Amino acid sequence: MKKLLSLIIIGLVLPLTACRQTNKASDTSTTISKSATSRSVEPVAYSDLTKAQQGKVFFKFKALSDIASGDGNHNMPAPLVVDMTVKNNGKQNVSFNLAKFLMFDAKGNAPTVKSTKTGTLTLKPGETQKIHSIFENVASQTLVGTGAFYYMNVDFKLAYYLDAAKAEGVDSNNLKSGAAKDLNEKSQDKTASTSDNSPNQATNDAAAQQDTPAQSQPAAQEQPQQTQTITLQQAINTVRGIRPVDDNTESISGNPTPMRTATGRMAYWVKIMQKGGMAAGIDFTVYLDDGSVVSNRKPSEIGN
Repeated sequence: MKKLLSLIIIGLVLPLTACRQTNKASDTSTTISKSATSRSVEPVAYSDLTKAQQGKVFFKFKALSDIASGDGNHNMPAPLVVDMTVKNNGKQNVSFNLAKFLMFDAKGNAPTVKSTKTGTLTLKPGETQKIHSIFENVASQTLVGTGAFYYMNVDFKLAYYLDAAKAEGVDSNNLKSGAAKDLNEKSQDKTASTSDNSPNQATNDAAAQQDTPAQSQPAAQEQPQQTQTITLQQAINTVRGIRPVDDNTESISGNPTPMRTATGRMAYWVKIMQKGGMAAGIDFTVYLDDGSVVSNRKPSEIGN
């Protein structure tokens, strides 16, 4: 009888013990799972992503005319506001500091426009968000020149801003190919070429002055005319080469009379305008002596 009672007690105790152990294991597994899930959804700052991961975040920018912020008399083109749309095609949550978005020409030829927003933008995988008016009071002529939208600094270029005011706006794809990429790269090459030639030109000028006979020095008090090597049409064609013109929506023209810059060099003033007069256009200075081009500057602004 005692043996039978012992067997019954053992039979009742063992299942309860096993059940408790199973529950403990289940609780431990659930805790680990929750902890792992919590870690996996922590957002990663965009600046900390690898280049490959950054390539999976897609940006689109669209500029709109802000007539409400204009002068009210249509004497000047209305400023622009820029909307930004971001899509996360990656596998991790991504975060941005909204105050760190900016737009400018990396060569310093255009003013920097900073974001008007603050706070944090977080995107889950596959999520898209649109930020309205992230940039405000953007001069209309800015978006017909060289430059780009950036995050934080020049290491994080998001899209070139040429033609952002057009109906379709611009997106990250224009960093790979297209007119905007060509314009920015040609402008950089032209600037680098001009900078490289400047020391040699200065050396040659100094040598020429040393070789000038003493009796000819009084005549040097009158500034000699700069030799003209290009025509106005050639200057216009040069500008077209570095900044393609859409003849359906834009026009290009130049002042037929060369102008002298503050540095003493003669140059043509070439201007690209949007047809309809809604934008102020973009100015170019084309030097007569070597055909080099300075974007976003009139001859009268050079050296001042």
